[in-house]
Amino acid sequence: MTSASFKARRVNPTKFFAELKRRNVYRAAVAYGVVAWFLTQLTTQVFPFFEIPNSAVRFVVIALAVGFPIAMLLAWVYEFTPEGIVRTEDLDPVQARSVQRRSGRLLDFIIIGALLRNGEARIVAGEDRETCPPSQIEEAVTSHTEKDLPHFLPPAV
Repeated sequence: MTSASFKARRVNPTKFFAELKRRNVYRAAVAYGVVAWFLTQLTTQVFPFFEIPNSAVRFVVIALAVGFPIAMLLAWVYEFTPEGIVRTEDLDPVQARSVQRRSGRLLDFIIIGALLRNGEARIVAGEDRETCPPSQIEEAVTSHTEKDLPHFLPPAV
């Protein structure tokens, strides 16, 4: 690769953030974050139920963290098109604009769907919780004697 061709392919640092937006890297980052959050929540809630060790949860979290820069690199280099995944540089500028709008809208729908699913799960989980009346809390606190306290707590005066 010659120096001239390298300079022609370099991204102008002053337009770097505009280039990130043009290539839908921001949307891919948000989509990755939403999916990674969901997978983290899923593993921390489900793995203990099946007695899967905590090291598996740690592995999932670390794998998601390591995968983020890789996903952003792929979002920079490739673009989703109706014909499949294509290198961003291989698209002609007129086609690229319409493809970016469509793929951007697709990512928007994925993000919105994941956020709505998360909200629904939180609402459903909130309805299953039973609240304890204050009188029962007060009774539970006052019914214990000093011998019921753990050994590291000082006795009440």
